[in-house]
Amino acid sequence: MKLLLFSRTSIVLSLLLTFTIPGAVPSYAAGSCPFGTVAVDFDEDAEPICEDMYWNVEKQDDGFDKIVAATMEVDNSNIGGSDYGFSLIVRCTSKKLEVYASSDGYEMFYKSAYTSGGGIKVKFDSGSVKNYRFVKSTDNEALFISSAKTFVTALAKARRTVSLKFSSSRGNVTLQFPVSDFAQSKKSFASGGCKF
Repeated sequence: MKLLLFSRTSIVLSLLLTFTIPGAVPSYAAGSCPFGTVAVDFDEDAEPICEDMYWNVEKQDDGFDKIVAATMEVDNSNIGGSDYGFSLIVRCTSKKLEVYASSDGYEMFYKSAYTSGGGIKVKFDSGSVKNYRFVKSTDNEALFISSAKTFVTALAKARRTVSLKFSSSRGNVTLQFPVSDFAQSKKSFASGGCKF
């Protein structure tokens, strides 16, 4: 009985110490960086050191096909809510342009839901809302945006933000991505056979 009481007391004390130790930096501290930036480290006062977010552009050429892909991580720091670890990917393969948003292992659509896709609202900067269609991926963790060339052309002209809003099996999802340096990747995509 004394051993059981000691165990409960030590568990409560360790939980209290975990939440009251000064100087511990919470994992969500990266959210204190402004939109379009990410915490890369913390200074001696536990304040985030923020750096701009950039598109990760990768090129592959296996001798048969040139593939160019640009990826940007979601940044919902301005709007809150779950971001489900989404990334926005623009890909050129076999001279075909694709745009898709992919979650980090979250099943966004039940197998029987959204079988013919759905609507997605897109907003570039503070412009008007544009309506696109999407088709869900076979693993139910991503959605492919229709009219890829129209989307990418608008993305290259945008200055700060692209926002997406769509219905999923998890409810309505709103995502924001920095436009950042996307326009600089036009030459890379052109070398893969996709011009916009």
